[in-house]
Amino acid sequence: MNITEHLLEPAELERKLNTDLVNGLSTSEAELRLKRDGPNAFSPPKVTPAWVMLLKELVGGFAILFWIAIIASIIIYFIEWLATDVCLVLK
Repeated sequence: MNITEHLLEPAELERKLNTDLVNGLSTSEAELRLKRDGPNAFSPPKVTPAWVMLLKELVGGFAILFWIAIIASIIIYFIEWLATDVCLVLK
């Protein structure tokens, strides 16, 4: 898209956009443009569901190191627990 309207002289811009710089659009021209182009409004931004944001926080970036540490701690805990349990049985 090549936008060059900002380079035009005011009178030339007035002719190109079919408007009047003092009075603006006529009512009929405004209604026509509203029907043709729709309302002059931004479309709402895409909303990310809360569960997706939570999932991104739980598995993204530095959180991966915490998950690795948690899993390693659980594995080491059970290894020590089994070793202690076996030692008690053997005594």
